[in-house]
Amino acid sequence: MNILIAEDHEFIHETLQVSFNKALEHEKHSFLKCLCCKDVYDIVEQQILEREIIHFALLDFCMPSYDEKKIFSGKEAALYIKNLMPDCKIIIMTASMDTLTMIEIIQQVRPDGFLYKSDFDFNELTKIIKEISNGGNFRSKNINDQYQKGLETNILLEPINRKIISYLALGYRIKEICEELHLTEPTINKRIAKIKEELKIDNSSGLLREAKKRGLV
Repeated sequence: MNILIAEDHEFIHETLQVSFNKALEHEKHSFLKCLCCKDVYDIVEQQILEREIIHFALLDFCMPSYDEKKIFSGKEAALYIKNLMPDCKIIIMTASMDTLTMIEIIQQVRPDGFLYKSDFDFNELTKIIKEISNGGNFRSKNINDQYQKGLETNILLEPINRKIISYLALGYRIKEICEELHLTEPTINKRIAKIKEELKIDNSSGLLREAKKRGLV
């Protein structure tokens, strides 16, 4: 069994390996170590060349990006792996995450496991790995609570807000967006302000960069 662990803090790798060794003690396995998104890409490509597959991938969400291949985080790394190895079981963990990104990961990646680092110790991680290896899924309570709340409140899930972002990306002026969407200028500006607040962006160019990065446009 090939197990890929992608975590940019090298000292954590050994502890994560211990959890896998305990959880899969009856399996013979080898670890594929990654410290950044480029490592993930290179190792996956090498596995394909060698006609090997990755059975398990544990990905930290925040890792140094590989901009050349548009792999900016654990999210894109997970999608890349799943596209080439759809049977690979994927666990994503993170120290923190905004609600929109969380929703996108759950809906687009559909990871087998998704948890905050603060939600478990490594003994619990052993149990989670066992559960997933037996065909189960795991989503920590804090992840699940934030996801459910986000579905109810996240303004970026509103189609009209996505249209506004799309028009901005196309270079439309506010007045032109008003004409297209039949909304007043204050309404459009208010929505843009809320979108920036949601994405923690304070300028329009930053908004468009973040929107493109998230696949909103």
